[in-house]
This record gives sequence, structure tokens and C-alpha cells, in this order.
Amino acid sequence: MKKQLHWHAVEGATPDQLKKQEPSILRMYGDIIDYDYQGSKKRPRMPADKRAAQFLPFAALTGFDAAIKETARETDVFHEPGEDEQENLNKALAYLLKIADQHPQVTIRRFVQDGRKPGGKYEEVAFVLKRVEKDAGYLVSMERQRYALGDVVEIRCEGMDGVLY
Repeated sequence: MKKQLHWHAVEGATPDQLKKQEPSILRMYGDIIDYDYQGSKKRPRMPADKRAAQFLPFAALTGFDAAIKETARETDVFHEPGEDEQENLNKALAYLLKIADQHPQVTIRRFVQDGRKPGGKYEEVAFVLKRVEKDAGYLVSMERQRYALGDVVEIRCEGMDGVLY
């Protein structure tokens, strides 16, 4: 099968070269192929920057950069506390249950699930404890913010004799 050439692929070719390569091109464009383009007589030539603007990205792709950034954003994986860590958390929780009515200053390190993709991040939160909802599994701050005990991986509190749980 013969390779099909298009008129733009033979720009500057001589008629002899065209006859050898593809006679049909010469038949279709032979009478105009050597003419210089004169441009429109009705409209002025568009500046190069405006001609290039028509090839800018489509509006449908405007969210593409945000999607790439979201995909590249890293998340942490939740690590279940080991036996020793769980024992320390239980001791800290027992201590908080004893002193909850004193409303101590508490700092917890907890895992927060990411709403968009698997994983999440660890964050530290400091607050004044209002109560411990042991059965429901929450620590409640004076601002009525509830922190799930299942997400807590570390508890620090005033009066724990410097021991981190």
C-alpha cells in the first residue's frame, strides 16, 4: 500500500518531486501549490498571541491541577496501639475517670481519618476535660468537643507524675 501524503506534508516540494511521490496531490493542488498566501482582504491578520490563545487548555480541565495535587497529597496509616501502649492508655483513662470532676488540662494525640482518601493524619489536641463518657467511648472537652477513645493513641495530663500514657 502506498503512503498517503497530505498537502501540508509537501510544502515547498517542487512539482517534479510531487509527481514522483503522489500524483493525486499534484492533481488536486498543482495549480495553487506554488502561490504565496496573501491573507484575507476583508479581515486584518490576528496577532500571534491571540491566535495562540485558542489553543489554551479547555475550561473542562480547570480542576485538573487540583485533582493532581489531591492525588499527590500523602496521608498517614493508622497504627493500632500495641499491648504495652494499650495498657498505658487504659491506666491514663482510669486516672482521668478519677479526676474528671477537677476538669484537668489534657493533651491527646489522635488519628483523624481523611475524608477524601484512605488514611489520615495524627494530631495533638489540648483541652480542658469536662467528662469521660466511658460507655460511649468519648472524652468531652469544656467546649463540648467529643474525641473518640478509639482514635486516641496518647494521653497526657497534669498530675500524672510526668508519666506519659
